[in-house]
Amino acid sequence: MKIVTAALSGLMLLCAGSAMAQQLNGYALNVTDLEKAKTFYEKAFDMKVAGRIPETGNLQEYLMNWTGVRANRPLIILNKVAGPRKEGQSDAGRLVIGVDDAVAAARKAVAAGGTARGTIREGALYTFVFDPEGNLIELFDLTPPPRPAAPAAK
Repeated sequence: MKIVTAALSGLMLLCAGSAMAQQLNGYALNVTDLEKAKTFYEKAFDMKVAGRIPETGNLQEYLMNWTGVRANRPLIILNKVAGPRKEGQSDAGRLVIGVDDAVAAARKAVAAGGTARGTIREGALYTFVFDPEGNLIELFDLTPPPRPAAPAAK
């Protein structure tokens, strides 16, 4: 499965004087088990580690994207926090990932250790899964089926 893009829902770009935000840099997800979260995003979405914070010593964050190159955006930042987390925690909103096939991507995420939110409906243009830490992920199909042709004019 080829992951094409990532975005966040509810993101607002704000102007401050003459400075304006120009791109999404990344999205941080709080996790209690860094290694389990890293493995999930590698297996479910073919992401690669692009960096670690700090680079040596006591690991606190993994920086991940689809290229493994730290300068490439957007980054998903897996941030280590003390646990336990609340069951089904998704208070931060959701991570939105564009995919070639939402149903296949959801099944792959579940096989990698995620959980479907509700039933994965065949032919769905979008579906939702939780990662192993309870972060909500929306998977949307970037290639929806073609619309029917407009009726011919009489």
